[in-house]
Amino acid sequence: MFCILILTNNISNEKNFCEKIQQLNYEVFCSTLILNYWRENNSLGKWEDYFPIVMLSETVSDLEASELLKSVASKRTAVFRIVDTSVDEQKAEILKNEGFQEWITKNESFNELRELLFIYSAKQINQEKENKENKSPSISSWKLLKIKLSPVEERILDVLIEAKAATVSREDLVKIIWREDPNNSNLSQVSYRIKRIKHSIEEVFDIPDGVVTDWRKGYRLNDEFYQKIYESYELA
Repeated sequence: MFCILILTNNISNEKNFCEKIQQLNYEVFCSTLILNYWRENNSLGKWEDYFPIVMLSETVSDLEASELLKSVASKRTAVFRIVDTSVDEQKAEILKNEGFQEWITKNESFNELRELLFIYSAKQINQEKENKENKSPSISSWKLLKIKLSPVEERILDVLIEAKAATVSREDLVKIIWREDPNNSNLSQVSYRIKRIKHSIEEVFDIPDGVVTDWRKGYRLNDEFYQKIYESYELA
């Protein structure tokens, strides 16, 4: 079993919830100090390496939760949002688009909590297996890139691939991906997702700027990366 980090403004508020998780044989570390560390450094630093799951308490504001999520660098870290009431479909879509893997309430049944954590425990094991397999030359770089990208990031990359060498504006990406009018929140999400896509491309293909930013216009594929996709991996 792996360790779970709960970031909160009030440790006593998390006592019963921590005990429920511990009953499932998971180690739980509840901290305000790490939350304050993030506020000072805009990063969780080394703590990301220790906790595959980070849960953000409902005592943390939506704005801070969103900003903290953006600063999580590791693709291995799953970030959960703890909410005080059930989430409707609209709110769930917002949380999903922001990048939260899950959202849970503290009154989740023991069975529901057990199954949710089991799923992510299994994902962690599978990810470790994939990381080992990805070192094998039998797995293409393209498949490795797809593994690293979230569903939203993969959709954004697909749009840029379809555009070929043309520049796609942030506003158009918002309309295509989220099917809503651009606003500060979803425009910021595009910038954040592009940053993660570029980072993944550099990791896999060793191309520093796989996605090029055309100032005040939008984004397009780097010519070198574009050629690798269409020539090496035979994408239509």
